[in-house]
Amino acid sequence: MPLENDARMVLNSTPRYSQIVSGKYARFGADAICEDLLECNGRRLSRNYAKKLSDFVGSIAQCYESEWEYDLPEFDIPVASVGIGLDGTCILMHDDGWREAMSGSIAFYDNQGERLYTIYCAATPEYGKERFKEKFSREIERVKENLPDVLYVGVADGAKDNWIFLKKYTQRQILDFYHAREYIGKAASAIFGRDKKSRDTWINDWSHRLEHKQGTVGRLLKELEHQRANLDSKNFIERDEEIRQVIVYYTNNKNRMCYTSHLKRHLPIGSGVTEAACKTVVKQRMCVSGSRWKDDGASCVLALRTLKLTKGRWQQFWSYVMRHGCTEY
Repeated sequence: MPLENDARMVLNSTPRYSQIVSGKYARFGADAICEDLLECNGRRLSRNYAKKLSDFVGSIAQCYESEWEYDLPEFDIPVASVGIGLDGTCILMHDDGWREAMSGSIAFYDNQGERLYTIYCAATPEYGKERFKEKFSREIERVKENLPDVLYVGVADGAKDNWIFLKKYTQRQILDFYHAREYIGKAASAIFGRDKKSRDTWINDWSHRLEHKQGTVGRLLKELEHQRANLDSKNFIERDEEIRQVIVYYTNNKNRMCYTSHLKRHLPIGSGVTEAACKTVVKQRMCVSGSRWKDDGASCVLALRTLKLTKGRWQQFWSYVMRHGCTEY
């Protein structure tokens, strides 16, 4: 109806009410929304309508995500570098069991390495991850249009597919330091077994060297080869294989372990922002007790959550709705 269109009605709800309900749905389930609205606002709402309305808003967000461009904030401090990371985390799907959803982060840093702002991106499980890559690529390209002259750094774990993607968009790639440190721990367990004191000393020593001394990777590889050659006979095969895997991991990622130079330039060396995105964007909402998701519902919720968690975007999204409406979806 013309009047409903002019009023920017969403289904048969006002934009303000739709914003309230879908904003709550981004944080918790339909039952909790109904209880909260009744307790705080005296409004009765069926759980089915809460879900239907929120899914519709999420569908709008997805439908226009390639058309509606969101502005970056005005930074008081110049952006010196941008860290780009991606990772996966599992959610329980209705038909396929546990599957890997993807999340990504674009973090803006000043020249002292302080994070200024973060854009979040996420997508439901899919084979090949093409839908996520398309969404994330679009976000990265928009940022690069606005900030073409800053340094772009890719931060991820050792998965080959991550580096193939990040190499297209970043000048430097760095292996997440904490993943690298985990492999030092893995080697130490194979070398020292239950000797906790020796194991912890070795881990701390080599972790400090890796983070703060140039050329440590080469020296660590020589140390691992030496330790491997001098293993005693106890569980030799298993321990030898574990050290061999660590050697392969460091050899494959040697050129992405320039932690010392990154720290001197106040560049990120850890994927904590992306790991946090997996938890805050995906896990906190999608993995609550008893949740099982179908793709359409999960994708709507993730669209809402990325808008809510990326500072400023929720308001920009609703300004687009008020300007253009959403009845043509």
